[in-house]
Amino acid sequence: MSDVTVRDGTVSDASVRGGTVPEVKGRKREMPAPLFRNRSRPAQIVLGGVVPFLFGGGVGVVLGVSTTWYWILAGVAAIGGVLAGLEHRDGWGGADRGLAGGALFGLGLLIAHAIAGTEAQVSLGKFPPLLVVIDAIVGMFLGALGGRIARTLRRRSQR
Repeated sequence: MSDVTVRDGTVSDASVRGGTVPEVKGRKREMPAPLFRNRSRPAQIVLGGVVPFLFGGGVGVVLGVSTTWYWILAGVAAIGGVLAGLEHRDGWGGADRGLAGGALFGLGLLIAHAIAGTEAQVSLGKFPPLLVVIDAIVGMFLGALGGRIARTLRRRSQR
């Protein structure tokens, strides 16, 4: 059985000679998000295609029910776009994924809203299919932001 040491609220089961806990030099290393390209093909399809499409579908249903919930879910989707970008090496990879994810999100939104048959509580403009293009462009920028953040964090951790 190993010795358990408690110091400053931190528990360690490392054996310590002399009764003191050695100081750890350097920065705390966090595990980076796995890169999207290193995931299995089925995981890529689900995370890169199915999730944005289904989430867009959910937002499309809510579009006919509540303005407030529509904007809350749109904000969650935006955060998801940035987080998805973190799984890429740089802003370019994140932008590619954001472009596809944003387009699928917008497509899911329009299809679900049409199936629900409700009146939109938020304006979709005069030509609703343009929403797919707008969501793709916004998704591209959000994914690029996430990819850029990931690149910066990787460079800092390598120093």
